[in-house]
Amino acid sequence: MKKIVFITRHDPTKLGGGAFATRAYLEALNKIYPKQVVLFVADSYEDNVLSYESSKIIKVLPRTKFSAILGILIGKLTRFDTVIKSWVKDNKDTIDTVVFDGSIIGGNFINIFKKYNCKLVTIHHNYEVEYHKENKSIETIRGSFLYWIKKFEKRAYVSSNINLFLTKPDLSLFIRKYGDNNSVKEVLGCFEFNKKETVKKVIDSATINFNTIKLVISGSLVTYQTLDGVNWFLDTIYPKLKEKYTNIELTITGRSPSEELIEKCKSLKVNIIPSPKDIRKIIAEADMYICPTRLGGGLKLRIMDALALGLPSIIQEKSYRGYEKIGKSEYVTKFSNEVDFFPVFEELLLNVNKNSSCKEYISNEYLKEFSFNAGVVRFKTFLK
Repeated sequence: MKKIVFITRHDPTKLGGGAFATRAYLEALNKIYPKQVVLFVADSYEDNVLSYESSKIIKVLPRTKFSAILGILIGKLTRFDTVIKSWVKDNKDTIDTVVFDGSIIGGNFINIFKKYNCKLVTIHHNYEVEYHKENKSIETIRGSFLYWIKKFEKRAYVSSNINLFLTKPDLSLFIRKYGDNNSVKEVLGCFEFNKKETVKKVIDSATINFNTIKLVISGSLVTYQTLDGVNWFLDTIYPKLKEKYTNIELTITGRSPSEELIEKCKSLKVNIIPSPKDIRKIIAEADMYICPTRLGGGLKLRIMDALALGLPSIIQEKSYRGYEKIGKSEYVTKFSNEVDFFPVFEELLLNVNKNSSCKEYISNEYLKEFSFNAGVVRFKTFLK
């Protein structure tokens, strides 16, 4: 039986947007190709967490600190180099398809597999150059050294038989930056991994009680792009919003907020819930969802939590990418800056209160695009 190889830098058994996206792709791949998937992953991977497990899991130990630092300079940005080369040498005649979970992984290893006439697929989570520059990542020396990122991303794109993207703007951006080619280029997007619902959908009534309007912001509060958006919202938008709507209650929740952010929230009388066990339970209690993240490409996965629960949402235009289909409704909308936020917010409030079934509508539209089964269908179509 031919093997399907999946190589990822994310640990799909952990928390976080990247991990959740990878888990969805991996579970979908295992469902499409049962007992065929060989997974290369970090040694932190936990067995028996995923609903659909790979037939073989190769856990790779971390490099020494010296090797990791040297790798930044010489272009070895992952821990997988030696392990993959050794495995390919022994299994080269059994490989049917290789799925690279990200451009950096793809660019690092695509040439190793290219000579064996297997199908090469790269899932581009975002435009990596933009992502690493804006997030000031360590492996680019805080965004100042992008040589290897550009090189590997272009190589992965040019050499892949199938290039899959999370959003249509990312696909268009790659064509502008790296040219068009003969590869299959499709928008895979993101979707739920296979799981039981942890929160019962609240769809009985969407009418907001104007005595108190509950807003929620969520995300990994340790990442640069999320922090930038949260601080921008708290500094420039929230004080004016609170002044106009004194009955607003804002909750911010997510992983590992700093003491500085916690203190800022306290001073503004904003609820902050650090590292919740089930973030959807907190989101479900809100009337509206706000995503102020204005940096980074790809697709912001935390928005999916709100849409799954049917929450009307107002999303910064950069984070809106990938949600355009649902955004065609009047209950999921975008804003660009601190000026146009207010008319957009007011219009969203009016629209929500005209329709008591808007939560059900949002949730149903979400399932059409982002459910696990919808994702499996898309993935399978593009791989065949």
